[in-house]
Amino acid sequence: MKTEIYHYLKIEFNFIISNYYKMPYTEEEKRLRRNEANRKSYQKHKEKRLENRKEYYQNNKEKQKEYYENNKEKVLEYYKEYKQTENGKRNNKISTWKYSGLIVDDYDTIYDRWLNSVKCEMCDKEYKMTKKGYLDKCLEHNHTTGEFRSICCISCNGKMRYLDEEKK
Repeated sequence: MKTEIYHYLKIEFNFIISNYYKMPYTEEEKRLRRNEANRKSYQKHKEKRLENRKEYYQNNKEKQKEYYENNKEKVLEYYKEYKQTENGKRNNKISTWKYSGLIVDDYDTIYDRWLNSVKCEMCDKEYKMTKKGYLDKCLEHNHTTGEFRSICCISCNGKMRYLDEEKK
């Protein structure tokens, strides 16, 4: 009987000690927990942050203009370097699409599709380099509705635009 009680107490003690003295988190576990906490906090306070950012921008327009004028070369150099990064190229391309009237729910998916496209989705020809050193790859969309249609070559894009104008 005593040995059974002793055995039970030993197991219970080991359980308590093992839970109390857990091994510290590894650096990777700490990073993952911190990232998850940051994600939750960002989502929780997202609206407030956007509101604060807009308010700050409205209240400090002159300050921002002054900084730009005093540091114009530095700012332009930063933008020039940023446009050469993967994020810079991505954001620039998506901004161009938005400016030209493209309206989609997920621009990142369209960008990945555009990036990985090697042939025109309409005529199945491989993209060629233009005289200016760019691929003749275009994002085809309806200019009236903004609806995405396909990723195609310049030739097919021009044909589709011509057909759209004829329908009007």
